Amino acid sequence: MNVSVIIPAYNAAPFLARAIDSVLAQEYPVAQLILVDNNSVDGTLAIMHSYQQRYPQRILVAQCKRQGVSAARNRGLALATGEWVQFLDADDTLDPRKLSAQLALVQPRTEWIIGGYRNAYADGSTLNNIPHPDPWRGLVFGYRAGCTHANLFRRHVLTSGIAWEESLPDNEDPTLCFALLRAGVRWQVIPEVLCTYHHHPTPGRLSLHDAVGGKAREVALLRAINSHLAATAPAYWQEHAAYFQAALLRALRVQATFDLTGATATFQTCFPQGLTGIDWATQQLLPKVFIQAYQLFGFHRSEAIRLTLSQILPSRLLQRLKPRNPQP
Repeated sequence: MNVSVIIPAYNAAPFLARAIDSVLAQEYPVAQLILVDNNSVDGTLAIMHSYQQRYPQRILVAQCKRQGVSAARNRGLALATGEWVQFLDADDTLDPRKLSAQLALVQPRTEWIIGGYRNAYADGSTLNNIPHPDPWRGLVFGYRAGCTHANLFRRHVLTSGIAWEESLPDNEDPTLCFALLRAGVRWQVIPEVLCTYHHHPTPGRLSLHDAVGGKAREVALLRAINSHLAATAPAYWQEHAAYFQAALLRALRVQATFDLTGATATFQTCFPQGLTGIDWATQQLLPKVFIQAYQLFGFHRSEAIRLTLSQILPSRLLQRLKPRNPQP
């Protein structure tokens, strides 16, 4: 099973060698490593060419003129020849066993492997993210449907009508996962943590940062997922309606932090009758007090109170008031 690895990069000189070295250190031999420069103005392209000169049979350097991580990934995908495709952002890393461990367990009909990953923070702390056994529920909460480099794809799946959405400046991963699930792509969860998502302030990241627009797009995606499941899998959606609606409420709550007016308008559209008709006791994602507050005071007033309190309460107390993530 040949593997093509695709690394898109924009002004990634401080991190790129670390990412490339993690690919070259794989126990499973990588047949093709495609490095895609996305209009970098630092030393990114020079680093790419230096590795290509050292490994001319394995490394291909390409350029993508259209700005954006999805365009750069699709550019690499067009050049890939492996049966499997591994994406890796230029500031993240794969464990040496990433490919060997996943491919050793892959089932013959699997087209999409969903894996675990660790978050590594600037203070040296780490936090593992284990995929949810149900990727639909993993998709709507906690990024538990894998992430770009935690997952692995059969190439034919991403060259037959499903690809990275180039019009999006963010939310690319969950949008792709939604497309895969909606298309019925055969998935397999392998929960072992085999790669690292490195968190650090990087103004030059390929994914653009737009808090207001990004949260609005996240809410729109969750609405689309709810609508799709309610229409195509009504029995499943009804069984888990509280979970999916609570995930939407959590996203609306975050959106309200940046755009209370927009979040309130969306809440009124999504819940025109208020929070009736859902057995919220089974939802797992929001403490009961939040549901009660929305029912008693309404969404806008509840969130306005929260935003006011956030300006005057000590941070330690605010942390205690945040909704807790459910246990895996």
